[in-house]
Amino acid sequence: MARTGTVGSILAAGLLLALSASGVCDAADNSAACTQDAVEVDWAAVIAPCTMLLQKSDLSNTARSQALFIRGQGYHRTKQLWLAQQDYDAALKLTPDDDALYPKRANVAFRLGHPEEALAFLQRALALNPKNAHAIRMIGRVLEWTRRNDDAIKYYTMALDVDPREADALLFRSQVYQRERRYDLARKDADALVTMPADAINRQGYLDENGIKRDFHIIALSNRADIYAATGKYDLAERDLDAAVAYKRSAESLVARGRFLMNRPDQQQRALDDLEAATTLDPDNPKAFYLKGAVLADLKRYVAALAALDRALANPALTTSSDYGYALRSRAITYRALGKTDLAVKDLEDAMVACQCVANMTLRSLQIAGYLPHDGIPHALTPEVQDAVRACMLDKDCN
Repeated sequence: MARTGTVGSILAAGLLLALSASGVCDAADNSAACTQDAVEVDWAAVIAPCTMLLQKSDLSNTARSQALFIRGQGYHRTKQLWLAQQDYDAALKLTPDDDALYPKRANVAFRLGHPEEALAFLQRALALNPKNAHAIRMIGRVLEWTRRNDDAIKYYTMALDVDPREADALLFRSQVYQRERRYDLARKDADALVTMPADAINRQGYLDENGIKRDFHIIALSNRADIYAATGKYDLAERDLDAAVAYKRSAESLVARGRFLMNRPDQQQRALDDLEAATTLDPDNPKAFYLKGAVLADLKRYVAALAALDRALANPALTTSSDYGYALRSRAITYRALGKTDLAVKDLEDAMVACQCVANMTLRSLQIAGYLPHDGIPHALTPEVQDAVRACMLDKDCN
């Protein structure tokens, strides 16, 4: 991949997961209207009124395009991507100079696995309006996913210069700074995001890697808690997560606090309490079940751990999540404890294939345990590595 050049050269596998787009939030009285305000309140509720409006024969091109754009967002956010694409394309034919249409159409293209097409839409948006903050931020996200962090920061900053309320850009820049251990800058962005009114950022909306709407204020508090934890300020991290639960006791807030507590000394039972509550509130939340299973395994409650991990891994949403490899690794360790060696080996090998971070962690563990030589880390699941994995899954002291 080229390191310089136009945006069109910035392509990489997996970009369909790269962009969290704007959208959505809680229902309100104006949800029945076919308006942009309505789609920001309740995206699904705009589909029917927009469809009725579009049946009118006397709409101007501008009014028809706007109705298609709004209904497209309703389809988009309810994951009916092909219908969203059709509405966006029809709107673009009617009003090709409306730069607001192109980032939404680009997001659909990314999620359908067409990054070149998506980038072309973003370039068109910026050709029409170089200050389209949404398009600028989306290009920053692409750059981030292609590991061009300095360029990503540049684009996020450009987007925020145009629109200081661009919450996604603020979150993404904070996360890049955190990964680079530029914690003062990461926390400055995190502070700004947390202090934004919850209603305001939730109208912008936050979609996770599976396209599921999450509460943006909880995401903001969790992000700052991660920064505090990374710098050893565990009391401040817990304070933010307590604030998230107090703001809205939901599976999201409880999972965030449970994930933090499970890694704190002697806090496994508190973590388990949060995660059990999360699975009750949202029985379809695979992350809650995965973390619950991991805590139960730490507590040596292996039968219950296996049930929770099976529940997590049976959810298709987990397979496209960054948690997938870690969940497989947790189940492998649980299978080992239950004496199911073949299943443990399979899960650990699958985890290494699914997630490079799990692969690196496992290879280091195999070296420390003496099952692999220390002269370099293999880059494939060779027979030597497979033998080492099996040896590790027969050795309960191999971590």
